[in-house]
Amino acid sequence: MPTNADTHPAIKFPLPEVKSAFSVDNVFEPEVFDRIKKRIQAINWGPGSSTFYHTSMGRWESPIEFDPDLEEIMLNVGRKLYGNDDLIKTYYYTVRYQKQNGNIPHLHKHMDQNGCEQTVDICIEQEGVNWGIEVDGVVFPEKENSAVCFYGQQQVHSRPEYPADATEDDYLTVLFLHFVRPEHWFADIINASGDERWETFGKYASDGDLRYFLHTGEVSQPQLPEGQERCECHNYWGVSDVVQNILGEEEFNARLKK
Repeated sequence: MPTNADTHPAIKFPLPEVKSAFSVDNVFEPEVFDRIKKRIQAINWGPGSSTFYHTSMGRWESPIEFDPDLEEIMLNVGRKLYGNDDLIKTYYYTVRYQKQNGNIPHLHKHMDQNGCEQTVDICIEQEGVNWGIEVDGVVFPEKENSAVCFYGQQQVHSRPEYPADATEDDYLTVLFLHFVRPEHWFADIINASGDERWETFGKYASDGDLRYFLHTGEVSQPQLPEGQERCECHNYWGVSDVVQNILGEEEFNARLKK
C-alpha cells in the first residue's frame, strides 16, 4: 500500500502521500531501447571483468550517462510516467544481477536514502532468469523494455528469493532512473560543492532508514545466505545504531517488532 505522509518529528524532510507502484510495458520506442541496451552492454562488467562485484547484492553496478538526446527522452519518460513536468533527474545507474563464486543475487527490504523520490526500474536484459521486484508486498515481473515505477524513499521494496535453478550464466540487467521534485533536498546538492554536498546529504540521508523502521518496526538489513560475503560498501551494520540514536533507546525498543 502507499506510504502516508510523514508525521514523526524526527524525519528531517517529510514527503507527501504517494500512489501505489505500477508497471508499464514498452517504455521506449524499439530503436531507442536498442541504443540504450547497446550502451549498457558496452560496460566492462560480468565474469572475468575488472569491475567490482558487490557480494552483498550479488551484482555488478555502474553509473551511466547517455547521449544528450537519450537523456532528454529518459527525462521526458520519467515526467510522463509520474505526471509531473517539473521532475529533475538526480542520477541514473545500471546493475547486472548474477551468481558469482557462490554468491547469490539478493535485495533486502528497504527504503532509499537519497535522490530516489521517483524511481523507474527498467529491465534491459533477462538472460535465463525470471526475477521480479517487490514493492509494498506486490511482485512486479521484469520484462525487457518494461518499467516498474515506485517511490523509492517511501515504499518498501526488495526482490524475492533468487531462483534456485539459475546458473552462473544467467543474469538480469536493470537500469534505474531516479528523479525528484525541484523542492526536494537532493535537488540542492546536484550542483553543490563537495563540502556542501556531504553536509546536506548527512543531514537528510538517514530519513530512509528511519522511515523504514517507523513503518515496519524492523531495521533494514540484508539477510544473506549462510556463507555469503558482505562487501563493505553494502554491509549496513551501522543502521540499527543510527536509528536508535535518532529515536532514543526507549522509543526504539517500544517500536521494535518483536
